[in-house]
Amino acid sequence: MLSLPMSRVKNEVLPARRAILFLPVIVLAIASGTQAATHQVPEDFATIQEAIDAAQTGDIVIVAPGTYIETLRFPGRDITLTSTDPLDPEVVAATILSLPVEGGRRTGIQPLRNSVVLFNQGETPASVLTGFTIRDGFGTRVPELENPQVPLEVYMGGGVLCQDASPTITRNHFRNNIGAVESDSEQGLGGGVACFGSEALIINNIFTENRSYMGGAMITFASNPLIANNLFVDNSALLVGGVYLRSGRFLNNTLVGNHADQSIGHLLVVPFDEQSSVLVQNNIFSQCPAGGGILSGEMGPGAWFAYNDVWGNEPMDFIDVSFFERGTFQPDARNWVGTFGNISEDPKYSDSRNQDFRLRDDSPCINAGDPDLEIDLMDSDLDGRARIFARRVDMGAYELAMLIGPQADAGRDQDVFTGTRVTLDGSGSVFPDPNNLTRLHLWDQLEGPSAELSDPRSVQPTFDALQEGQYRFELIVYDGIHVSQPDEMVVTVTRRTRGGG
Repeated sequence: MLSLPMSRVKNEVLPARRAILFLPVIVLAIASGTQAATHQVPEDFATIQEAIDAAQTGDIVIVAPGTYIETLRFPGRDITLTSTDPLDPEVVAATILSLPVEGGRRTGIQPLRNSVVLFNQGETPASVLTGFTIRDGFGTRVPELENPQVPLEVYMGGGVLCQDASPTITRNHFRNNIGAVESDSEQGLGGGVACFGSEALIINNIFTENRSYMGGAMITFASNPLIANNLFVDNSALLVGGVYLRSGRFLNNTLVGNHADQSIGHLLVVPFDEQSSVLVQNNIFSQCPAGGGILSGEMGPGAWFAYNDVWGNEPMDFIDVSFFERGTFQPDARNWVGTFGNISEDPKYSDSRNQDFRLRDDSPCINAGDPDLEIDLMDSDLDGRARIFARRVDMGAYELAMLIGPQADAGRDQDVFTGTRVTLDGSGSVFPDPNNLTRLHLWDQLEGPSAELSDPRSVQPTFDALQEGQYRFELIVYDGIHVSQPDEMVVTVTRRTRGGG
């Protein structure tokens, strides 16, 4: 159980269990033949919970700036709870959902044992929470995670708990939610957000200075959420200061300065069970001051962990899985960097001292994400700009909306028979300045049987595929000023079978 020492965390057994924001409820209202009603707080209702209770499927509750001291429970109906403008950071900062501050741990008084917002009535992604600062939460007790033999109460989701519910949580700021950290009778999981039996969409949020026993910013159990385009800064825990991921998609997030008292500053990945799916791509994990960067408890390097930048974490970027048994830090000897698009370089934030974690124009994270990323539900970055600019997504929560240098495009992979004359095609490469006629293509073979390219500096060189095998090529383009990131393609050559066409 969760009360066991860290040496047994790996073996714990738990029961399995501005228009786009409003789009789900609008569609639902149209489909049901009803017109969405709007409820204003405090104009129409004195409290947010009163407005939530009155709202019907498809309705929108709009909250004016102010501080609202309430514990909110969504009703199981698909409604939208929003500030007056989720895209305006000043509005988000001024529209605060909080538990009583006087009950906060910082005053030394017993904290109120609740999440600020609770979803546990089967809500769907058409239930939307957007545009708030959510703070001072503690967590909701979840008896399903408790061991009857151990007198330990488990609390999840200081800011928000999604239990058997899958809402959309977007453009909120989770700040200073503090759960039970070190106690003989209580344990807090997921200071900012916790998912238990949930497929929540957690997109374009900011998490700062949340704290709990495990998963200072977030934790997922028996869930398959989409966690994308979020910024995690200075969250902490006894174990796993940032995110404890048991399952789900973790895409294009930026994690800076998260730390743990004992171990794992940014991310712990331990699949919930054999059926759990985990995908960690296009993220930046940087500058953890204590606890180490990342530990993968079950899964070694592979396509599930790809196109990430892991850099500058103390005492090491990747922690060896032997930590579970020995309780001591050793660097992971497995090859995480240099494969599957992963790098370990200074991401070059615009102004990290002033909490600006957008990328500079010389960042190695620009156009370095998964070239085949499917946008899905994350079509804008944390600033609300287009998620992909200049053909390929950037790593992290922010997209740099300017074309700095040329972008190489080596074309599609090809499957051919022996004896075929193969044409490589770099014509899809992008050059930012149409008036600059310097456009140099540089092809290089990385693997496979030796291939003699007709002209390695041409846009479309050819070669004769004389032997079976996989020929892997890399293309770099140059405009006389900037050199692009490399792009790769593979030609698979097989022998034509007798009787084949």
